[in-house]
Amino acid sequence: MRNEVGRGVTEMDAAGDTVGAVPYVMERYGIIYNKKLLQKYFDSSWASIKSVDSINNFKTLKTVADEIQAHKDEMGVKGAFTSAGFDTSSIKRFGDQLAHISVYYEYRDQGVTQMPATISDKYVSNFKNIFDLYINDATIPKTQLASATMDDANSEFALGEAVFLQNGSWAIRRFAIKRSPMKIWAYCQSIWV
Repeated sequence: MRNEVGRGVTEMDAAGDTVGAVPYVMERYGIIYNKKLLQKYFDSSWASIKSVDSINNFKTLKTVADEIQAHKDEMGVKGAFTSAGFDTSSIKRFGDQLAHISVYYEYRDQGVTQMPATISDKYVSNFKNIFDLYINDATIPKTQLASATMDDANSEFALGEAVFLQNGSWAIRRFAIKRSPMKIWAYCQSIWV
């Protein structure tokens, strides 16, 4: 493959064309979920959503999270989502990964190919909605978020204290060691928009 990629880049350079990017590693971020705990929710008599395939939009995700939060004692969890800590160890998840989703959809809608001078607030409410869901259906009260860390969130998830964790595909290995089946929803238009 390296020879093919190398030949293609050389040929494009020789022809004076623009060289495009070749993805070497692609990492995705989104919502990691514990399949066993989510199945426990689906199997509950009070659950209004009965399949992971049905969670294909924000309204349904919110319904699931709200119902888990309302029945957290019955579920044996502290919250639907792990704590969304406000310390610097979580800035990558919320100030970078999550915040960039609204920017992506705006750029997509506008056909942006270069950095614009400004962006609108078209998708900001979507960012607010999902972040509100994270902090309202969390393992800890909102008043404790300032001191919560990424380590706290990882620990909560690894111990089965929460069903959902926002992070990336690189984090799944950390939890696979615990023998609990995980899966990730990459952020997509149906969940976000």
